[in-house]
Amino acid sequence: MASRSGEALTSIVAVAEATADRVRSIATAAEQQSATSEEINRATMDVNRLCGETDSLMLDASRDIDRLSTLSETLGRIIHEMK
Repeated sequence: MASRSGEALTSIVAVAEATADRVRSIATAAEQQSATSEEINRATMDVNRLCGETDSLMLDASRDIDRLSTLSETLGRIIHEMK
């Protein structure tokens, strides 16, 4: 009886150790996944910020082009009148 109890206890300890190893592996994977998620979040925020900046710069460029077009038309009229 004592022999079987010892074997059962050895088996239980082995299963507990294997379970603890799996739990540690899962915890490590969860930490890595969390770190990766944070990196993705930061990158997404950077892309969002850059898109906003690009949009603002494109609006500025569009206004500048409109202004340049107006100045070009004015210059064309002045040159035509001088002829």
